[in-house]
Order: sequence, then C-alpha cells, then structure tokens
Amino acid sequence: MSVIIQSTTPAALRIGNVFYGSALLKCKNKTLKINVSNHLEQGTKYEFRTAYKCKAGFINMADSVTTPEDIITGWRKNSLVAIQVKNEHGTWRNVFTTKAGKWHSIDKAFLEILTVANIHSSFPDMADYKLWESINATSWADKAFVQN
Repeated sequence: MSVIIQSTTPAALRIGNVFYGSALLKCKNKTLKINVSNHLEQGTKYEFRTAYKCKAGFINMADSVTTPEDIITGWRKNSLVAIQVKNEHGTWRNVFTTKAGKWHSIDKAFLEILTVANIHSSFPDMADYKLWESINATSWADKAFVQN
C-alpha cells in the first residue's frame, strides 16, 4: 500500500513503498506540513503510551500492549493528544503527536489504517475531501489515505 499525500521531502527518502519525512495535507483550506515516520508495522503488537483528554479537558496517560490498528481508532472527537511506542532499546518514541488540535506527526502505518469514518468521528479537523475524491473514497468505510 502506498499512502497518498503530497511529499515535501527529497526523493532520497522514498524507497519503494517506505516513506518517511514530511508531507502536505490540506485541511479546512489550510495546508499543513505533517511529519511522517515509519516505525510501526500493521498487525504487530507494541507497547504504547497514549496521552488523551478526558471530558473535563485534563490530560490522562494510559499504557497498553496492542496493535497500531487498535490504538489509533475509536477515539472521541479531538481527544487524542499523543501516542508513543517503546522501541527495542526501552525508550519511548513519538508515533503520533498533535499541535493546536491538528496533527503534527503521524506514523505511516496509522495513515494506512484510518478510514473516512475514523477521520470524521475522531479527527474532524483533518478531513480532506479533495484528497478522498482523488483516491476514490465513496463511503465512510473507505481508507482515508490509501487508494481505494
């Protein structure tokens, strides 16, 4: 699968379908530069640390061992703040961060997983209708950043 967003990094950072660097995403008529990493593989269990906002607006932290598919989906609107993964050396690495309610960085595995429904329900500020039109997304079940 190849993620469909406009790359702003040199071609040297593209090797086959592996992508990391930065990308442009248009949201609410503004172009955002998002850092994209390639640390996770779909279907593999990792130790994650998640920062999220509760209804009162306080930041909570939670640790879990799960897959990228399970950790990125199902969040309440604009509640997810950051996700870190523990690497093989025992240190934590950011794989999803937000800044002022918009994505600042995200892992490529998350982009391949997210559907139009996930974006609308959990990350409505990141909805990009022109992108979805270009990748033939016709329903909420379609992938949001992968050719359908």
